[in-house]
Amino acid sequence: MINFVKGCSIKNANNLYEEYEIKDNMILANVNAEKILNLIFEFIDMQKDDEDLFFFLEVPCNEEDESVIKEATETGVGVISEFHKDVYYLDYVSKQDMKKLIEPIKEILINDGMTGFGVGNLDMGDEIGKYKYNQVVLYFKDKIKEYENIFIENGIKKNQERIAPEKIINEENFGVCEIYTSENGENIYSIIENFKKMFKGFYKAETRVE
Repeated sequence: MINFVKGCSIKNANNLYEEYEIKDNMILANVNAEKILNLIFEFIDMQKDDEDLFFFLEVPCNEEDESVIKEATETGVGVISEFHKDVYYLDYVSKQDMKKLIEPIKEILINDGMTGFGVGNLDMGDEIGKYKYNQVVLYFKDKIKEYENIFIENGIKKNQERIAPEKIINEENFGVCEIYTSENGENIYSIIENFKKMFKGFYKAETRVE
């Protein structure tokens, strides 16, 4: 059974195991909470010193933004036909600075059940991200063996018949994802506001349908 991050759970996850599979140019994995940051940092370590990286966040629209979108997409009174998420980027970050960027906010990034975040290589296009229900996805163009070793060295077994969380979630076996708030009152939205002040290059790229 998976050790979920604090912001998500599934009523009965007994059939959900820590494992990965390879599909096309992706490694898709169920990962215990305590290993997620290891995978991301090891991905960063694999990039060349002179290559530029990017950081990304995928967060639920706040209530004000969602209400505007709701008016344009509602199918009836009081019904939201679609939920949305905002996608933010910070480009041209060195591998040395990327860890320094993530380290102070790792508690919120890992434990938030609604937020996706990750790191990519602007030059090569490779990317790793953490998503809902402890899923980690790594996109690659090559270096498949090297990237696969990240998972193997963290004790994650390969299973091409991996059971993904969405396969076991239904009306009876429901899943819960929540915004995580730290003891000092910070959450993903306060991080976004801080980033806007700290980094001129931090920007919202788009709003996507969930």
